[in-house]
Amino acid sequence: RQTVEAALSRLPALQALAPADRAFAQRMLRETLRRKGQTDALLDAWIERPLTGKLQKLRHALQLGLTQLLWMDVPAHAAVHLTVELARQLGFTAQVKLANAVLQRAAREGA
Repeated sequence: RQTVEAALSRLPALQALAPADRAFAQRMLRETLRRKGQTDALLDAWIERPLTGKLQKLRHALQLGLTQLLWMDVPAHAAVHLTVELARQLGFTAQVKLANAVLQRAAREGA
């Protein structure tokens, strides 16, 4: 129950970024929140089993990747790579192929 700016100001890792990287991260967060309904609809249509419980963090990573790819003009290879790496870092090694497939489909088909 706080503004995006207040929440972000409390993240030391974000504050340590270079100004351009920090601005991109903030823009990505705002755009992902703005596009949440659209990314939810895409994920629900493209993934058979819901990403709930422990997989909710994977869903968030996919939302970030879809937002970068479809609405932020991030090159497809970069959005796919970053999303797959984030999934791996979050411990979703068994779902890396799923993350790759979802982002590749988005790159092919668009929103």
